[in-house]
Amino acid sequence: MFHTASLAATIASPEGVAMARGLLYLVAVLAVWTVITAIRHIAKVVTTLLRATLVVVALTAVGAAALAVVAQLALVLQLS
Repeated sequence: MFHTASLAATIASPEGVAMARGLLYLVAVLAVWTVITAIRHIAKVVTTLLRATLVVVALTAVGAAALAVVAQLALVLQLS
């Protein structure tokens, strides 16, 4: 049979409380480290996506400028 008084005394001992506190601190440190690592990883992905978006926007702007030049030349050639 279990003796609940001795079980409670064992769980609530100062050593057990210190061990639980240490374990919780370790879990907290690991959780913070995991969040920081995830944020860094997400930042790299977002940075890569932003760079790709900027490249697409720049290519679109160059294409639009080229199209405007071609349209202007066609208009000039058509009028002359």
